[in-house]
Amino acid sequence: MLATIREPDGSVTEKEELLKRYFISEEFFSVKIAALGTSIGHYNQSVIMERYSEIGKKQVLKNIDAAHEQYMKKYRPALKVMQSILNEFYAEESNHGYKPNNVINHICTLCEDYDIEFPESRKGKYFTQIKDAIVKNIFGEKSSKGRTDEKFKYIDHIAFEKLYKKYVI
Repeated sequence: MLATIREPDGSVTEKEELLKRYFISEEFFSVKIAALGTSIGHYNQSVIMERYSEIGKKQVLKNIDAAHEQYMKKYRPALKVMQSILNEFYAEESNHGYKPNNVINHICTLCEDYDIEFPESRKGKYFTQIKDAIVKNIFGEKSSKGRTDEKFKYIDHIAFEKLYKKYVI
C-alpha cells in the first residue's frame, strides 16, 4: 500500500490523494486484466483439448475396427463352422434341450482336431457378440437358461464328429 504524507495540520495533500486513488484503480484494473487473461487461456486450452479429444476418439474407434478385423481374419473359419453346425444341430427339435455352450465345446474340439484355430477365450467381447447373435437367430427370444435335463448334458463326441466333420474338411 502507498504511504501517505500528511500536512502539518494532519490533512492529506490533494496530489497524494489522487496518487492513492490512481494506484488503487491501477491495481484493480491489473487484477481484472489478469483474470481476463486466465479466462481466455482456459478457453483456448479447452478448444485445443477438444480437438485432441476428437482425434483421440477417432484413433480409438480406428483401433477397435482394426482389432475386430484382425479377430475376424484369424477366427473367421472357426466362426463359420460354429454357425453352420449350430444351425444344423438346432434345426432338429429334439436337440433344443442341449445348451449352446455344450455344443460349442464339441465344435471347439472338432476344430482343433482339424487344425482350425478356435478362439481361446469364449468370454471375450467379439466371441460373445457373435455367439449371442447366432443363438438369438436360432432360438429367437427364447432363453436356454436354467438347469439342463440329465439326458441333454452329454453329447457323444464320435457321433458328433461323424455328423459334422463335413464342415471342417
